[in-house]
Amino acid sequence: MSYTTTYRYTADVIDLKTDRASVVEGDVTVGGAEGHTGARRVVQARYSRQGLTVTDVRFQPTR
Repeated sequence: MSYTTTYRYTADVIDLKTDRASVVEGDVTVGGAEGHTGARRVVQARYSRQGLTVTDVRFQPTR
């Protein structure tokens, strides 16, 4: 039986072209076996497609 886990995250991102940093928040769902490592990869990929670099990701418990 497969299952998924949803994580709420806060990430620090930077646009290297403009040197502008910001904080973004959201939810990410991954396969249960992937855990925080898989969730971190998904978050990094999500923002790198927008030309942003993720410098830190913090996860909060979901309710």
